[in-house]
Parts: sequence; structure tokens; C-alpha cells
Amino acid sequence: MKVKEKFMVLLMAIIMVAIIMPITVCATVETRAYVTNGDDNKVLVIDTVTDIIIDTILVEGRPAGIAVSPDGLRVYVSGGDGNIVSVINAATNTVVAIISVGLMPNDIAISPDGSKVYVANQGSDTISVISATTNAVIDTISIEGDIGAIVISPDGSKLYITNNDGGKVSVINTVTNTEITTITVGSYPDGIAITPDGSKVYVAKYNSTVSVIDTATNTLINTITVGGGGLLGITVTPDGSKIYGTNYENNTVFVIDTATDALTDTIALGFIPYDIAITPDGLKVYTANYGESGTVSVIDTATNTVVATITAGKYPKSIAIGQTIIDEEAEKEPEEELEKEAEKELDNEPKPGEVNYIVIASVIAIISLAGIVTLKSKKA
Repeated sequence: MKVKEKFMVLLMAIIMVAIIMPITVCATVETRAYVTNGDDNKVLVIDTVTDIIIDTILVEGRPAGIAVSPDGLRVYVSGGDGNIVSVINAATNTVVAIISVGLMPNDIAISPDGSKVYVANQGSDTISVISATTNAVIDTISIEGDIGAIVISPDGSKLYITNNDGGKVSVINTVTNTEITTITVGSYPDGIAITPDGSKVYVAKYNSTVSVIDTATNTLINTITVGGGGLLGITVTPDGSKIYGTNYENNTVFVIDTATDALTDTIALGFIPYDIAITPDGLKVYTANYGESGTVSVIDTATNTVVATITAGKYPKSIAIGQTIIDEEAEKEPEEELEKEAEKELDNEPKPGEVNYIVIASVIAIISLAGIVTLKSKKA
């Protein structure tokens, strides 16, 4: 075989290897807020960077409560009129399963490992325990009284459930799915949240106070007066330093310092705030503002001011925030890849972390040709 032919064979072989090398699939992690819209049977998807609604998902049964799995892959929505829970694929924003539960399901909590979903059924005073693997109810826990909201401890060992009419909080062992104790807090408890270290539970009550529970002893240790009446939703910042909650009657969000358990701020919204959630980085708080012309308010936690108001249709009720992994590009066709490689050659600016295989192939080919030419010269 002639030197030129050997060179062309070698060059083509190296180029083919470069082309068939595994192609990197880029993905991004997006933080999204999900809002239930009961009258329209929809879940609104909000991009928390732009604060724009990027998708609308149709669901059944007049959606009420909502929760996002810890890995961000699934969104669970209770349908109060249909006695169901819809499971949404967060990457595609499509309903992938519908699960029958108890009567009038409302609030939802998910175990920290994402393996179990707990649904508070207000109409049957029960908690449905769902396997996230099979999307089937694997147990039902009976609770005495009118169930309100539900939260799970950071280690997944306990559930805390508000009892609206009984003025109590029930504590459930998640291993045995049995009630450990009840804690009297008084006056129509509703929203409930737990600190990231699991040491305190905060309960929003309709008499404009917040009850504080020590989880080590399961006892009431403080009552914080907020004022205004009608406290509903409540959440904790990721660092555990602050509590944000909604005041339904005076259209405000209250802020509590968890170190002192003192009210530190009140934020006027001008709407009817119902539920509340905070981004994983703690920079923004979102409230679902209930009403025929409903909205979502966005609060900057650095300044405790409203920085955006999003139109959200009729009666937005519950809100949950999660981080979802989104594929930016699927595996490319060889032609597309070659075009991109050619563009990089022209610009001479390969992307960070990427290898320009064509350049490498050319260098190796030149070195090989030089070696072949040298051998021929020596033979001559």
C-alpha cells in the first residue's frame, strides 16, 4: 500500500472513532413552583427564575393539596372531589398515574427518601399511605377528628397532623403507622411545618396565634401572637432561621424568628393568601392567593417585599416547590455533531469540558504521516 493510501486509511479510522465517541447529554436543574387551581382542574407550573407560568397541567377531581418528591421527578396532587391522587412526571408535565385514596383528600407529605406518600383525607379522617414505587395504597391510618395539614420529620420517623375541630396535633410513628400521642394546641390548628433539624413544629391557628412544639418531648413550649386572625399556610426557611406564614383575614404574610420565637415582620399582599412555599435556596417565598381572580405573590426574603405578582386563574389554593432535572438535548445525529465540530473548528473556541476530537485526529494523523515519511526516507 502506498504512503498516501496508508495515511488516508489511518486518518479516516481516527475520524470515525471521534465521531462515534459517546455524546454528552447536557441537563439542567430547574426550580419550579406548582400551584393547584381547583375551579379549572389545573396545576400551574412556574419558573422561579423568571416568575412566569411555563406550563399548565390538566388533572382530575378538583385539585387541592400538592407535594413534590425529594428528587424532583414526581409531583403528587390530591383531587378532593374525586378521592384521588394524580401523579405527574415533572420532566414532561404529564399525569402518569391516578391513585384512589380516602374521602376528600387534601394535604400531602412525602418521606425524605421519596419512597412513601402520605395523604390526609379530610372526609374519612384517615391518612392514605402510598408506595411511590407501585403507586398503590399500602396502608390506611385512622385519625380521630377533622384532619387539617400534615408534615413529616426530617428523618422520616414521625408524622405530625393537625386536628381542626379537636384543637390537637396527632403524632404518628411511620414504622408502625400508629398514633404515638396527641398534643393539645387549641383553637382550630391548620397549617403545620417542622424545622430542618426536626427540633420544633410550628402550627398556624385560626385565632391568629402560632403554637410551638418541642419534638423531643412532644409538648407545647410556646404560643406566638401574630394578630389579624385566619392563619393558614406556614413554612420554614431551608436554614431553619425563619418562619413564613399566611394570614387569610388581613391579607398578609407574617415572619417569625425561630431563635426567639418572636414576630419580626408583616408583609402586606393585598390579596387572600392561602398556602405558602419557599425555594430551596431560601431566596424567594411564594403564596397562593385564593379568589376568583387568583394570583401568586413572590416575596424577596432578603427585603421581605413583594417583587412579583402572577395571574393564576380561579381559586389557586396550594403550592409546592421542587427542583427538577431537565434534559437540554437528546443524543444528536452524526450529521449534527459533525456540523457542531466544524463550527468549533472555525471559531477555535471549544466549549469548556469538551474535547475537539477532529483536532486530535488531525494531529495524530500528521504525526503518523511524519513517521511514515521518515521510514521511507531511511529505506531510501
